Amino acid sequence: MNKKFIIFILACLLFMVAPQQSSAAAEYPDVNIAVNGVSLAGSEPLYVEKGNTLVYYRFFFESLGMTVDMNVELGRVYVFDSGEEEAKPLITLWLGSKKVMYKDKEVTLPAPVRRIGNLTYMPVRSISEMLGYQVKFNVDEQTILLTKTITDEGDKIRPLFDSFFKEGQINPSREIFTGQGWDIYTTIDSEMGVDFNFLPLKDSTVSVDKIGYLSDNKAVVRVAYKSASAAFKREIDFIFTVTKEKEDWKLARLYLEGPKYEVAKEATAGGTVNAGQGGEAAAVMSGLDAYNQAWANGDAAAIIQSTSPAYISEFESETGLQFEDEMAQQAYGSEKQKVAGTYIPYLSADHAVVYAAELHKEWDDNDNLVEVPVDVMFRMDKTADGRWTVHSLLELVDSEMTITLQ
Repeated sequence: MNKKFIIFILACLLFMVAPQQSSAAAEYPDVNIAVNGVSLAGSEPLYVEKGNTLVYYRFFFESLGMTVDMNVELGRVYVFDSGEEEAKPLITLWLGSKKVMYKDKEVTLPAPVRRIGNLTYMPVRSISEMLGYQVKFNVDEQTILLTKTITDEGDKIRPLFDSFFKEGQINPSREIFTGQGWDIYTTIDSEMGVDFNFLPLKDSTVSVDKIGYLSDNKAVVRVAYKSASAAFKREIDFIFTVTKEKEDWKLARLYLEGPKYEVAKEATAGGTVNAGQGGEAAAVMSGLDAYNQAWANGDAAAIIQSTSPAYISEFESETGLQFEDEMAQQAYGSEKQKVAGTYIPYLSADHAVVYAAELHKEWDDNDNLVEVPVDVMFRMDKTADGRWTVHSLLELVDSEMTITLQ
């Protein structure tokens, strides 16, 4: 789990008489920023210099659905008003200068665009107003509010999710993603290097709860996903970012928010589902224990032994990599973990699904090593010699929220 950071702005100085400042930019991690009701978050700090709040240019423009390109030799930043770079930039910034070109018109900023550390910063209020946003400061919530009337295109955005959730399951096609979005989706996996997908359940419903617009080219969508079987229920709120490329809206990124899992009491016995198959369930759990222990020990050979041969074959075929080499590299330095609780929502003659509530060692925001609960679901396969092995991780309920709807 990565550390979570929220991007902050010292907004008071935009609206009040600022106290005397030194010539050096001062870092202020105390105030949030929201665009049309969507709170932004990132790992870069905000700075104030002579009463001007400075924001990292790339994070700001890309949050609004724009694309950027920096020409280091010329000392210029080009901003394009869409999901694709066009022949003519909407905005051109000069490094070290107050000059900016916006729609072929030269504008003078109150502070120069300049480097702070290894990043390039610009005055946020002037750029926001240039793009047509009203800028206000909410004292109670300590939040800079950027607002602008955005054309509602919800009828064009909603069909994306019919393609992403087919018959209540995740089965997206590449065409509904941006190029970067598809790359991000296909690399959502656990430290075990397995694919992210979902355990099919009989009854599933999907509903678009809210669409929040950042700009004409970018929106954030909350989708409520519910599914259930006789033994198992699941509720997950997905947060999607979607961007507009020319006239088409496409998925750019997804996050999970507030997953909830519940197993029916009558379906559990001795910590497992399907009490009538207790012996086989114990064998499944033994196979998972062997797999977890192999990862805790960083033992690549044991990981391979406790991994389904079917999955190893699929992995090598799809990636062109040798599974043994990949596991040896990933196993080195693996964090130890322990299982706090498990149950088996599904068990057949040769397949099983195991829910495991694990505790991982992670560093918190204060650099303290703490135990963090991580809920996972494994698909297990029974091999020809009767061993239960891990085929893949079905669900990893752990994500870093970077954009949320208020």
